[in-house]
Amino acid sequence: MWSPNYPCCIRCGQTSSRNASKGLCARCYHSDYRKGNEERIAKLKRKWYESFIQGTDQQRIARERRNYDGKRGIILERDGYKCVRCGSTKTLVVHHKDRTGRGSKGKPNNDLANLETLCRRCHVNEHREELHAVRRRNGWRRPKINRWARKWDTCRRCGRTKIAHSAHGYCRGCIAYAEV
Repeated sequence: MWSPNYPCCIRCGQTSSRNASKGLCARCYHSDYRKGNEERIAKLKRKWYESFIQGTDQQRIARERRNYDGKRGIILERDGYKCVRCGSTKTLVVHHKDRTGRGSKGKPNNDLANLETLCRRCHVNEHREELHAVRRRNGWRRPKINRWARKWDTCRRCGRTKIAHSAHGYCRGCIAYAEV
């Protein structure tokens, strides 16, 4: 909705963009701001970019040092940047064979003989039983599919109960017509 003082943008005459300030739409207001503040914007962008890149690199380096004593790159190179189980080159992780890696209590065993390169799929398969044991211990059960939400017993629009809901109490057939 536009300002009560201005029926449309005083520069371009449009109302499709929201009102920003002084009778200008957001597009015209931001173009004016950019014209007067190019150096300031460039300086802030450069500062943000440098802190973002350096920050993520520093976090990655600290994480590798903490979890692998900085040997992650050595392990990947030793194993030829391939999973030692299936040979995949996608989504590689370094695995602790004795399960003393990240998340375990105590100091990780980062000996080169204890570390191996696995792809994400093989790594999940390696830890599958542990994951299921934790889930069972915490009472996790696979969610039931094709059931109604607790709040609704039938579709709010058509009243049917045969087709389970998609969201907000509407069946799969009526959700497209509902104003959510």
